[in-house]
Parts: sequence; structure tokens; C-alpha cells
Amino acid sequence: MNEPEIVQEAKERYERSRLAWTDRRAAALTDMKYVNVSGGQWDPAVKSARENSDPPRPALEFNELHTFVQRIVNEARQQRPSIKVTPGDDGDPETAEAIEGKVRHVQYVSQAGVAYDGAVEAASTGGFGYFEIERAYTDGPAGKSHNLEPRIRRILDPMTVYPDPDCLEPDYSDMKFCHVRVRYSREAFKDEFGIEPTPFDAENPDHDWADEDNVWVSKYWWIKTSQRSHIILADGTEGYSDELEKYDPEDVLSERESESRQVFCSIVDGSRELERTPWPGDWIPVIPVLGREVVVDGKRILLSAVRFQRDGQKLKNVLLTDAAESLGSANRSVWIGPTGSFKDGKWRNGKRNLYMEYTPVQNAQGQQQPPPSFNTYEPPIQGLMAMGTFMGDQIKKSGGYTDDVLRPSQADLSGVAVMRRSQQSDLTNFHFLDNLVRSQWHAGRILIQLLISDTDTPRAWSTRSESGKVTKVPVTMEMSDGSVPQVPGYEGQKHHRIDQGEYTPDIQTGPSFASQRDEEIEMLTRLVESNPQLFPVYGDLLFEKMGYQDLAARAKALLPPQVQQAEQAQAAGQDPQVIQMQQRLQQMSQMLQKLMQDRQGKVLDAQAHIQGKTIDAQSKLQAQKLKTMGDIIVEGQKQGHDAAKHTLSEHTDAIEHMMDMLHESQMAPAAPGEPGYVDPNAQPAPGAAQTPNGGATQ
Repeated sequence: MNEPEIVQEAKERYERSRLAWTDRRAAALTDMKYVNVSGGQWDPAVKSARENSDPPRPALEFNELHTFVQRIVNEARQQRPSIKVTPGDDGDPETAEAIEGKVRHVQYVSQAGVAYDGAVEAASTGGFGYFEIERAYTDGPAGKSHNLEPRIRRILDPMTVYPDPDCLEPDYSDMKFCHVRVRYSREAFKDEFGIEPTPFDAENPDHDWADEDNVWVSKYWWIKTSQRSHIILADGTEGYSDELEKYDPEDVLSERESESRQVFCSIVDGSRELERTPWPGDWIPVIPVLGREVVVDGKRILLSAVRFQRDGQKLKNVLLTDAAESLGSANRSVWIGPTGSFKDGKWRNGKRNLYMEYTPVQNAQGQQQPPPSFNTYEPPIQGLMAMGTFMGDQIKKSGGYTDDVLRPSQADLSGVAVMRRSQQSDLTNFHFLDNLVRSQWHAGRILIQLLISDTDTPRAWSTRSESGKVTKVPVTMEMSDGSVPQVPGYEGQKHHRIDQGEYTPDIQTGPSFASQRDEEIEMLTRLVESNPQLFPVYGDLLFEKMGYQDLAARAKALLPPQVQQAEQAQAAGQDPQVIQMQQRLQQMSQMLQKLMQDRQGKVLDAQAHIQGKTIDAQSKLQAQKLKTMGDIIVEGQKQGHDAAKHTLSEHTDAIEHMMDMLHESQMAPAAPGEPGYVDPNAQPAPGAAQTPNGGATQ
């Protein structure tokens, strides 16, 4: 585009944004006056009429709205979000930590807290605020360094920003243009740009850009987009097709159309483009912080923290002003008398002797009329004051705040319950802090992109830890010749490759480092007070956090040996985690040895116990066996006795039978030659039994 075209486009886009933001800006301006301007809570016509009446009537203000705004801002200061960096695909966790330290350093040297707090205050006051990111040399404008770094700057007046009205993202990352306007006097313009400002045309004035004494200059951000083909080749090479050297189309493995964005910043004064600077990033570096965002009847509305408190504040002002006016207009005269009654100087001796004179008047009959009487009127002071107090409570409730001290059960609540009750109002307006988190996330990815793109040569970054410790970290990248050089003076140290991998921001909310330090001091103090034996372990940390470095150095001498060894290893450049791991492994080895010894002793004891139990069981078994054998013998003997008895009975029966037969034979002796015949002369055989008749039996 040539200059007239870009200026014409800039003016058309400014006008489109101005018209789209008219209602939002008008509501925000009213909110700002209610909060910050003395007299801004009264209608100008009403206030002027009261003050110019005869006698003048007061128009008092009892501003409670600024307190709510400051509470939100101070809460954001105490719970200030911090930008963390996490590694993405192919990212290195240690490199992410280095980038995070660099981002923290950039915020510190930029005094980014001023920009964040100003944006939150503008959002809570009027519904929207802004801050911006710019690039600056590391040693300032008067230095000799060629190294660029991003800087975070505040935008003091949010009314000077005119963003793209078509953007939809809450961080405005999708806006295609944005105006940030600055008003210069004609002399200041000439000093800044070295040329004469555009002459003022009184016949065809353009008050949006110039008047007789001033000119408006706009920092016009705009984005040029184009479609490009991104390809991946068979050998792994990837890039835009118009940037790669000649390649065989058959080697293309993948291809996609992507949008190429080029951001520019043009300085225009309404008739000329004074400067144009390309911006090495994908987004316009103007970041909003919004209030509550809603859409009603197709219109986007940005609500401040005081938008719905204005009527209550106005009514409270009227009520208390009427009460004050009633009190001020009451008759305070103590004495009354005819003219000349108070000529004595005692009535005018500087003391508060109030009196009123009157001229006696006679009626038609010549009688003197009584002195004038005061028409007594008792203004409803008590009612007005009560109503004013009620409206004050309503203002607080509409803002989400309550007076905990008025609750009778407050003394009966635990500390946690009291804290939760006090946090209820904070939750009512938490969306302001949450919107700041969203904005800082967008700012974080802009910072990461700028840090990587602006670091085009190996160098040592200044990084900052959360505790404020500044260290130098060497970073490098692949050069055009394929080499990866090291930073002079940092040879042998790890060099972080910032040209490899992806890194994304992550926002962490919570107490600031100073608040955490105060909490740690309180915790350590209570710990040591409750258990003084722990002072040698934590005393150095307590003194160090309190800022007493000399006392902390002395307290370190009381540290346990293992802690001193870890600190000595860290001071010597050794990794304390490795030392701690070695100590733990040694302790675990000793514990394992002791456990094995204990186990061996327990095994021996178990074996002895088992052996004793075995002997005892064998003894019991032997005794049982003997008892069983005895029982068997007794039983056998018993059974043998019964059998013997039976046999004896059978033998007895047989003998008796033989005796009977013998008796019968004796009664009839056998003849010679017959069976059973016994020779009486025969001699018995040895051992043979003798029969009664002298014979032998077999």
C-alpha cells in the first residue's frame, strides 16, 4: 500500500471502532467519574443549581465506590498471577525453566506490575483496561547494545485505545487492527518527529485528529495475511514452498494451506504515515483486561465493579445532604429582643452569644404587637440518617461485600470459617482477577515468541528466580552454516537451544513471593516457639527470610551434619539432589544390612524354636506310642485271658466227658482183645498218667 491508502484505511478503521465503542465508552466514562472525580456523582445541572441558589445549597458526596475498586486492585496485587513456561513437543524442561526465568526478568525490568495493576483498576472502574508490549534494547536507548528484549508498558488512559470491534476472543488475540492514540501539542510533535504537524483547516476541521493547538498521532497496528503452502519432504525437510530450494514434487509427503500473518505498526497523524515498523510476532501486542463481558440484544456490554452501585450511591448522597442541610438551616438564636436591646458590648465579646433583634410594631389600635415567633419544624434527621445507613449497606451488598463484625455469631466461628466468610466478597469480583490471568497468558506467549525471535546470536541471558536471584544462562541456536556455537566464557556449561522445541505459557495464581515469605516467617516462628529443639534445623532459614544475613550465617553453624554436607556440595557446584540420593542409598543400604541381620537372627530363633517343638512333639509321640503299646498289651492280655478261660472251660468239659466214659468203662471192663482192654499186669510208660485201676493213659 502507498501512504495515502494506509492512512485512509487507518482513518476508516478508527471511525468504525469509535462508533462501535460509543455506548461502552460513555458508560465507562460515567463510572470513572463516579469513582475518581470529586463532584462526579451529581448531575452537573443539579449540582450547579444547588450551589448557585440563594442561599447556596450543599451537594455533598460520600464516596464508597473507590473503596471497592481499590479492594479489587489490592487483591490482585496480593494474588498477582505469575507466568510459568512449560515445554511442549520436543521441548526441554531445563530450557523451559531458563525461558521462564528470562520472562520473569523482563517483567522485573519492565515494572510490569504497574501495567497489570493499572489495567485491573481501569477494568474494575470502567469495564476495560489495557497494557502493551514493546521492544527495547537491553541497555536502554542511550546504550550501545544491539540486543533487543520485550518490555511491558502500561496504557494509562484506556480511552485512547480503539480495538477491532469484530474480535471475539477474551484476550483480543484475533483482532485485525488496533489504534493506540497519543495527543501532542504542536511543539511537542515537531520535537518528536522533526517535521511540522499538519496545518489545522478551520473551514473543514477534523477534530478527531487535530485542532488549533494539538494533533492526534495514532499507533496503528494492522495485520497483513496471505495463504501459503507448507510442505514436508521425504527426507524430513519441511517449510513453506516459496522459501525452500528446488525440490521434486514427487518427494512431497504432506502439504497444507496455512495463513501467514505479518504484523505492522504504522504511525499516522491523520494525513501521513510517519513510520512503519514490522513486528516479529503473530499477534498485535495490545492486551486487554476486561470486566464482566455480556451480550444483550446483540450488543456486547462490559460491566465494571460499580456499574450497578451508582444509583445507591446517588441516593445516599441526596439523603445525607438533606440531613446536613436541615441541620445547617435550623434556628440557633438563643436571645430575642427589640432593636437596641443588645448594644452592650458583652453581647459582642467574641463568645457565642446568639441573639436576634426585631423592631416593635404597633397595630391600628396603638397596641404593640408581640415579637415574631419561629415556626417550629423538626426535620426527620434520624430517619434521613437511618435511610443513608441503609443505602450504604445496599451499596456494599450490590458489590458483594458484607460487614462481618455486625454478625452476632462471628465470635463463635472458627478461624477457617471467618476466612471463608471474608472471602465471599472476593469471589463476587473474582472475575477481574481471572480475566487478568487470561490476558497474562496471551502476554506470555507473545513474550516467549519475542524472546526466541529476537535472540538471533548466542548470548548469556539474565534470568531471575522467584526469590529475586539473578543468574546468567547461556543460550544458543543453529547458525546459517549449520554450526551451534557456544557463548564465550561459558564453555563447558549447558547451552540451551531455543530454536528447538515448543514452549507455552502457564499462569499460576496465588500469594506473591513477598506474601509467601511473610507466611513462611510466621510459620517458622510458631514452629520454633512451640518446639525450641527445632531451632538448629530452621534457625538459618528464619533469619534469612527476615533479612538478618549475619544471624543467618551464624545459625548455619548449628545445622545438622547432613544438612551442612548438602549445602557444601551445592556450594562446590555438585548437585545436592545427587548427594541427597547417595545419602539415602547409603542409609537404605545400612537399613537393609540391619534388616538382614535381624532376619538371620530371627531365622535362627525360629529354627531353635522349631527344633524344640520337634523334640517335644517326638517325646509326646513316643509317650503316646508307649501308651498305645501298653494299651494293646493289656487288651491282648485281656483277650488272651478270655480265650484261656474259654479253652479251659472246653478242656474241663472234655475231661468231665472222659471221666464219664472212664467211669462207664470201669463199670463194664473190656474183655481181652476188645478195644479199651487194659492189661492189669502191664507197667506204665515213663511220664504216663496212672489210671485208678493201675493202667496208663496216653
